[in-house]
Amino acid sequence: MKKILIFIVFLYATGLNAASVVGCLVVSNTLVEQNEKIINDIFFSTLAKHNFAFTEAQKEEVANIAYQCPYTGGEAVYRARVLHTALTGLTDFDDSTNCATQGINWRHANNPNSTIAQSVEVVPNPTNGKGVFVLRYPLTQNLTIYIYNSLGQKVGQYQALQDEKSIPFDTQHLSKGLYYYNLNGLTGKFIVEK
Repeated sequence: MKKILIFIVFLYATGLNAASVVGCLVVSNTLVEQNEKIINDIFFSTLAKHNFAFTEAQKEEVANIAYQCPYTGGEAVYRARVLHTALTGLTDFDDSTNCATQGINWRHANNPNSTIAQSVEVVPNPTNGKGVFVLRYPLTQNLTIYIYNSLGQKVGQYQALQDEKSIPFDTQHLSKGLYYYNLNGLTGKFIVEK
């Protein structure tokens, strides 16, 4: 019964469905598919069987995926980070460096707002209840700020209007933990405390 419960929690937390699980049996061709297959295989051979002992090879595979750029590695990168953090206690993943090695500028993607060294930060950070996205320069167009949990699931979005430099947001609906935000390629993280 515990195995079934763990499996259901994993499916719910990762957003997997039956088709995704069956997809574990399919040969993968892209990096995103390979990452999904590896992380799902590791989960089903360990935690789903109520086995909390990981082999060195599994730990290495988890670490290899956890330190990939999420743009090229897909959502499995975030699931690998959760496992890697549980195994090692390490929580700081440098996406600027991880993505730069693949030619992706994580902080300043190609968009009109990055040409003037735009930056975004959350104030206060950690936040409890309400926070504000603060921009160094006003936006040159209307954009949307997306908020993701540590599993890479979108948990919120806020409209950022042209000429705004601060966008208030609510964290009442978010659980305590680490979250990531993305404003047209400008990214960062913040902590919610309860």
